[in-house]
Amino acid sequence: MDHHPPVVLLCAAGVAVGGLAVGFRAVTAQPVDLVLFSGETALPQIVAETSAGVLALLVLVKGAAETIPIAVIASVIGWLVATALKQRETRHQPSRAPAS
Repeated sequence: MDHHPPVVLLCAAGVAVGGLAVGFRAVTAQPVDLVLFSGETALPQIVAETSAGVLALLVLVKGAAETIPIAVIASVIGWLVATALKQRETRHQPSRAPAS
């Protein structure tokens, strides 16, 4: 099984979220801020000025953009715990004396 360092996973998640934001911008001509940040202040204006399709896409993209970092952070925590347990296990194994 291939293990990726946590830094690689976090960078990949950042690229994925950025890609979702840029894709949303390309399709809807709305600012990437709607995907990357909370967008609470702009939401009433967006609801009043855009179509239901844009709002549906915003919900889908924003949901994916928020899920990716959570999944990666959970993976990194799992990787750290597994690494710590493996190190603990190797420290507590009795050393074997060479047979003579």
